[in-house]
Amino acid sequence: APEAARKCVVDLLLEAELPEGAILHNTMQVLGAGHDTTATSLAMLLWHLASDQKLQDTIRSEVAQSDGTALLHACTREVLRLWPASPLIV
Repeated sequence: APEAARKCVVDLLLEAELPEGAILHNTMQVLGAGHDTTATSLAMLLWHLASDQKLQDTIRSEVAQSDGTALLHACTREVLRLWPASPLIV
């Protein structure tokens, strides 16, 4: 979508002409959900990395040599596949 057409959640709530309390409540729900899912996913990634010293060493070497972070990205995607955040929070 073009930049001009993009709207944030608060803009959409304001357009719906909801009461101020409902806008505040819904905004806090979205912020809380984003925080919880990010924290849970990061915790699971760190847990997996902590359990595999060889993987840690390989990632550390990759980053130190400025070869990029392909393995770290792959590990992140795998953790998100194995442990989707939403079911862990509920």
